[in-house]
Amino acid sequence: MHAGGKGLGGVAVTDGLQVVATENDGRYELITDLSRRFVSLSVPAGYALPTHATGTTRCFHRIAPGANGSMEAQFPLTPLSVEDGRHAFLLLADIQTQNIPDMTRFRQETVPDLKKTVS
Repeated sequence: MHAGGKGLGGVAVTDGLQVVATENDGRYELITDLSRRFVSLSVPAGYALPTHATGTTRCFHRIAPGANGSMEAQFPLTPLSVEDGRHAFLLLADIQTQNIPDMTRFRQETVPDLKKTVS
């Protein structure tokens, strides 16, 4: 794991069965097999995950080893500009959005309600 070109140690990386921590230079080794589909991480305090153009986080990589049987999965993290020690946790189950109008309604109605709840 890296942030601004600097390695981050102690970041938890998992295949859903095993968990390893990154070394101080950000490197890690996770030995797994194809029965596991993804490698993901637990975002460390003080950092944000990268996002897709849609705004969803890029917090996992599909396990797809190369010809030599290994692969590399990096998660470029960004340091936060504010303290993140205080949290609110909301769980949204399958919100059943199927198209752009559904997502527009979600963003215009649900997201403001969630922000109000958190504040």
